[in-house]
Amino acid sequence: MRDETYDHWLLEDQFVEFVQFVAKHSFALFAVSIFVVFVDQAAQPNNFGANNMQQTKPDLEHIMVTIEHPFGTIEAPLTEWIAIGPGPRPLLAPSAAYDAETGTALPLSVIPFRYRNTFLSRLLIRLRLLPRPWPNNED
Repeated sequence: MRDETYDHWLLEDQFVEFVQFVAKHSFALFAVSIFVVFVDQAAQPNNFGANNMQQTKPDLEHIMVTIEHPFGTIEAPLTEWIAIGPGPRPLLAPSAAYDAETGTALPLSVIPFRYRNTFLSRLLIRLRLLPRPWPNNED
């Protein structure tokens, strides 16, 4: 018969060791996770790679973004999104982009990184690695 009290203390000691490990190596873990995200984003195919040399990136004025809002889907010009941002709902972010002239879907990489309002962009803004795009939006 096993002593359950001993098992409980063993699990508690393992948890303490885990927390100490994370505390010691948190910056390294954070740096590795940021590196992995950037490598992953760089590895994603886009419409502007070497295979499509004849295609150019559209101007910001010709890009429309789709924003999934709790009350419905919103489509707005990218220039308007850049000017206004998410407003009082800080977690709103563009979910799709397309060329307004041709209607072709575009990758989200056409949106400047600091205006994507993703978890990673908000984190880098809070760490002051990116400039704050909307001064009235404190999250």
